[in-house]
Amino acid sequence: MKKLLATIAIGCALSLSAGAVTPYLISQDKAFYDGSAVILDKEILPLSQADVSSAIEASRRVLPDTAAYDEFRYDSNTRTGEYGEEITLNLYWTNNESGDNANVSVNTDGYIISFSKSYERISDKPIPEISQADALDIAYKFVCAANPESAEYYSVDFANVDYRKYNATYSVSFSANKNGIMIPGATAQVTVSYLTGEIYSYSTSLASNLDSGNEEPLDETEVKELFAKKYPMKLEYSVAYDKIAKKSYVDLVYVPSGTDKLISTAGELLERINVKGGYKFAMNSSAAMDSAETESAVEGAFGLTSVESAGIEYQDTFYKPEDVSMLIKAHSEMVFDDESKIKESNLYKTTSSYSDKVTYKLSVNYESEGYNTWVEINAESGEILDYSAYDKNYEKNPVDVEDIDDLTEEFRAISDKLVKKLYPDTYAEYVLDDNGVYIPDEINTWNGIGFVYTRYNQGLPFERDAIGIVVRLGNKKVTSISYNYSDCEFPSAEGIISAEDALEIYTKNVGIEPMLYPTVKLDEGKIYVASGDTTTAKKRLFIGYGYTYGNYKIDAHTGESDSVVTEPEYFKNIAFTDVNDAALHKKLNTLADMNIIKRTDKFEPERTMTQGEYAQMLQSVLPIPEVYASSTDDTAVFGENYDPAKTLTRANAVKAIVYAKGYSEVAELEGIYVTRFEDDEMIPADVKGYVAIAQGLGLLYKVRSNFMPDAEVTKAFAAELIHAEVCR
Repeated sequence: MKKLLATIAIGCALSLSAGAVTPYLISQDKAFYDGSAVILDKEILPLSQADVSSAIEASRRVLPDTAAYDEFRYDSNTRTGEYGEEITLNLYWTNNESGDNANVSVNTDGYIISFSKSYERISDKPIPEISQADALDIAYKFVCAANPESAEYYSVDFANVDYRKYNATYSVSFSANKNGIMIPGATAQVTVSYLTGEIYSYSTSLASNLDSGNEEPLDETEVKELFAKKYPMKLEYSVAYDKIAKKSYVDLVYVPSGTDKLISTAGELLERINVKGGYKFAMNSSAAMDSAETESAVEGAFGLTSVESAGIEYQDTFYKPEDVSMLIKAHSEMVFDDESKIKESNLYKTTSSYSDKVTYKLSVNYESEGYNTWVEINAESGEILDYSAYDKNYEKNPVDVEDIDDLTEEFRAISDKLVKKLYPDTYAEYVLDDNGVYIPDEINTWNGIGFVYTRYNQGLPFERDAIGIVVRLGNKKVTSISYNYSDCEFPSAEGIISAEDALEIYTKNVGIEPMLYPTVKLDEGKIYVASGDTTTAKKRLFIGYGYTYGNYKIDAHTGESDSVVTEPEYFKNIAFTDVNDAALHKKLNTLADMNIIKRTDKFEPERTMTQGEYAQMLQSVLPIPEVYASSTDDTAVFGENYDPAKTLTRANAVKAIVYAKGYSEVAELEGIYVTRFEDDEMIPADVKGYVAIAQGLGLLYKVRSNFMPDAEVTKAFAAELIHAEVCR
């Protein structure tokens, strides 16, 4: 492997024929050597000036006019993943006089990964000149031109447009799909000026170099049969919360037996590979100790109150910080440095979320030249709840292991022995299965093998309660412990629905849909997903079946679920077909472009509006006081108790918008306001100032002779009022 010991400056210009301005190569982070770019002390990258020229040529699909810039530079980066080496060229153009700049990232196949250019942030022009529908069309054409090979995976039917007032832009997002079958996690993002329609940025997470494949999806019955076979509904305990009683409780639920899984057309089990691993331990949280309520002083030592005296006497029965080291030393399996000194200790008082039971926990921090150690115990029983020993002088050296399975069994024996010693009254309720064993990716002296014991009741798992143990490979000592045991009641398993019924409910509510997964290989029944991979490796879209709602739970007794499952909504250019007034129709489209109202088929212009609906519209326009967000008793805004379901009056609507604009103090000055409405005397005194200010601001230009303060507000009237606020 060739290496380079110093960075070689490049002074030659690239011949680009860019008109009057000739871009020059100013600098490069990766040096040239024999026609190849080199990362110091790493493998040579096959990057030549011809590659850079090709990348520039590809970038002109998104940045056609580079003649406006008088400086050019580039760098490159690389990463080696599971699917090969990925090389990205980052190209930078700058106009030193104007300060304008543009950046493009492209791989060596000419696949555009991202693009951005500088633009002036305009925050004082909130009214779009370009509609959302036009912005979507502009963005779609740009996405197709940026990477023509990927154009078939995008359409305007699977896109969303978001209004960004403070940047004067729309953010357009496309979800990649093939004939309506989604490619999970694959998107294209485009920023479009809503004043000019200019593109400011683009990025994609769709894998490059894709082959569509030609597999056909299975029918629903076949998929359900495969799902039931591979992922039978699992009965387990789950923690829920009773909002009325304000307490947690344990419920029996059905959930699929696996998450993040796929089913192939051949019915084989396929799963994404998690190469990271990691430990999943239940962590104990502690609340700050409540302060005692003091009583009047009584006679006694140093004038202590009775509460203080009782507290000291009670706490004398607790374990003390100096006792904790003896608890640890009693177990030879655990690491503890005899030179450790107590650095800090804290006593916490916690109340169970299942009952009113109070537990005192004592945490102690130790420090020595070799270790930082943290321990938390039950201060009354001495049970170790959490323990970790951090070796400050560790060395990450390889460990020679002939058989990792044998070593795992040896470490499991150490873990089992310690669990029985630490928790003699409860360990029998915990089970360690194969899924609870965690072997690190790197076998070295610093890492450890983890064991997670899950609590079971009536043969069913309660994963909230677990014991976690880590045994370090370097010294075969336990360096981490966590223990959680809830004082909860477990419901009976009698009278529950069947797993088959749960599956029917699950598939009906969640659905198991075909999805497309970019993959580079299938190996021993496992699919290697290459989502977002932009290496030059050829990838194939593999059709599988996925369920995306892994937290969806079904009550085993009732068959119901409180989980909210929502289907994604995409932009629809629906034109308010029940609005015949052309001027109002245009205003509604503007409000929809600004995300103030939803774009729907029917607007119902003559329907009366509620206070809640109006408050929601105002919330997206003005900084609304908290009264709008809850049913708070507050007469300052609506002149009566706020009720989201109550019909809105004109007096309510005008007072609310002027109040939200910050004119309440001026509006409430007495005896100085007269409106130009013929029914001025009918306008209540507490509202008249607000109506007069609204009239002066031009918000009521559509209201002619009479204001009619008690008239019910229609959706059309509210839309006119809001449009006048944002557009006049």
